[in-house]
Amino acid sequence: MPVTLPSDEKPPSIAVIGVGPSDQFALVEAIDRHRIQWGGVVDNLPALGSMAPGASAVILLDGDGLALQLIEVLDQNAALLSRNAVILQISKPPVRLAVAAMQRGVIDVLVKPLNAVRLDAALQDAVMECERRVRAPAR
Repeated sequence: MPVTLPSDEKPPSIAVIGVGPSDQFALVEAIDRHRIQWGGVVDNLPALGSMAPGASAVILLDGDGLALQLIEVLDQNAALLSRNAVILQISKPPVRLAVAAMQRGVIDVLVKPLNAVRLDAALQDAVMECERRVRAPAR
């Protein structure tokens, strides 16, 4: 499924893009979204490199498939993480892994199985972070 970002013709909204297997993002579809829109799923973070400069999105990263490479993947995509709000969803993460991910720019870690209330709260926080980053002057 191609990734779509909000167009200029719609009310302001932030795209939520899943990174990982598409079946891991079914709950996002069930959430009442007023400031976000589902942008689809991509296989990996580098696939998001074609996002327009200045565009900001919430990236919902499924960490289960990355296993031991998660921190390396985050390090390799540091520029992408600095422009976007990244939420990591993962099963039974070791505390050190969660801390290391957050040190690299992940704004929240959601432990699977997810529930709609927790996911919605994390998405709303991420939207506010995206909006803050868009308003902040470039360094």
